[in-house]
Amino acid sequence: MSQTPLEPLATDAPLLSFVIPVYNDRGEVAHTVAALAAQKAASPFEVILVDDGSEPPLASHYSPPQGQPVFLLRLDKNQGRSGAINAGVARSAARYIALLDADCVPQPGFVDNLMQRLLHGERLVFGHIAFRADDAYFDRYENLVQLKRSRDLQNWDTSLTSANVALQRELFLAVDGFSSEYRHYGFEDRDFFIRLRSTYPDLRPLYLHECTVVHVDRPELAGMLDKFFRSGKHTAAVFRQRHPEAYQRMGQRYFDAALYPAYRVIPRRVMSALAAAGIGIVRQLFAVARHAGWYPAADNALKLMKGLAYLRGTLEQEP
Repeated sequence: MSQTPLEPLATDAPLLSFVIPVYNDRGEVAHTVAALAAQKAASPFEVILVDDGSEPPLASHYSPPQGQPVFLLRLDKNQGRSGAINAGVARSAARYIALLDADCVPQPGFVDNLMQRLLHGERLVFGHIAFRADDAYFDRYENLVQLKRSRDLQNWDTSLTSANVALQRELFLAVDGFSSEYRHYGFEDRDFFIRLRSTYPDLRPLYLHECTVVHVDRPELAGMLDKFFRSGKHTAAVFRQRHPEAYQRMGQRYFDAALYPAYRVIPRRVMSALAAAGIGIVRQLFAVARHAGWYPAADNALKLMKGLAYLRGTLEQEP
C-alpha cells in the first residue's frame, strides 16, 4: 500500500491524539502526561486519559498540567482495556491515534520524532519500549524480550504490543477498533493487529528507537503469574476461536488444557493442583538461579512458571 506524505492540518484540530487508558492509577500516569506536556512538536497534539471506572475516580486525585490539551474521559463502569481505548478514540477527531500505556514515560524528542514520521506518510509506527525495574535480572529479561520483538517485524501482528504505537485513525476505524470481547487481560493487542494486517495485507510498520518510552515498574512475580492465569481463564478461548491459525503458532497453546485430550481425562482440580505444585517447585529453582546469576536457567524457569499459570487458567474455563 503506497504511503503519500500528508500536509499539516490547516485547522486547529490536533494532528495526533494520545489515548491513555487508566485503571486504578498508582501515580504512573502523572509522569507520563508530564513528559508529553513538556515536549514540543511541529503540529498540535492532545492527550486523552480514559478513566476506566477507577475507584476512586482519577479526577479525585489527579489534575492535568496547564498549557497542554489534556482531556479526562470517565467511564462509569469498567470496560477493560479494549473498551477504554475505543472510548478514547471515539472522543478524538485527530488524523492519527497514538496508544500509550499509563506507565510508559516518553523520552525527550519522542513526540517530534513521531510527528515527523507521520507527516511523511507513515501509517503505522511502533515506538521502542525500554524497561526499568531497578532489578538487574528483570531489567535484562524484559529488555531482551522487547529486543526480540523489535527484530521480528515479519510477525509484527503477533509479536508487538499496543503499549506504544501510532496509526492513522482510518486504519483503526476500518477494523472497528479493539474487540469488546476482551474484557480481561491478554490477547486484545494481537487480535487487533491480526485483523489490521488481514484488512491491509500490504501494510508495513515502522519500528522507531527514537520514539522510546520507559516502562517503569518493579515486577512482582506473583503479579506476573496472575496475569497469565487470568489470560488463560478469560481471554484464551476468545482468541483461540477467533484466530485458530495464529494461536497454533504461539507458545501458549502448549499449556492450553482445551487442546489436549489428556487434560480431559484427569479431573480439573487434580490438574490445577499439580500445576500449582509445579509452580512452587520451579519457583524455588528460579530463585536459586536468579540469586546465583544463572540467568538463562532463570529465564527458562520463569517461562515455565508462566506456562503453568496459564494452564491453571485454562482449566477454569467453561467446558
